[in-house]
Amino acid sequence: MNNKNDTLYVFCYDFPSNKEGNKRRAKITKILEGHGNRAQYSVFEVRMSSTEELEKLISRLEKKMNLIEDQLRVYPMDSTAEKKIRILGKGQVFHLEDVYVF
Repeated sequence: MNNKNDTLYVFCYDFPSNKEGNKRRAKITKILEGHGNRAQYSVFEVRMSSTEELEKLISRLEKKMNLIEDQLRVYPMDSTAEKKIRILGKGQVFHLEDVYVF
């Protein structure tokens, strides 16, 4: 459930376009899909309620990466920055209250 104390994080990644990079990218994508919303091909918006939760996710992602070849960036978006997000064209910022589970 969305909590007003949750922080929005933007995860952006770049992996080499080779067989091994594609496999690692798929693993990272699957993990992030379980935690947030895909905003673009290599960009996810993830809400976290604590630093511990964030660090656990980052650690899990890091174990799937080749830190010499791959890149993953995590940008925290405080509530002020989140309110200033501008999206041109199709898309919207992910809000947990927008998700319904049946």
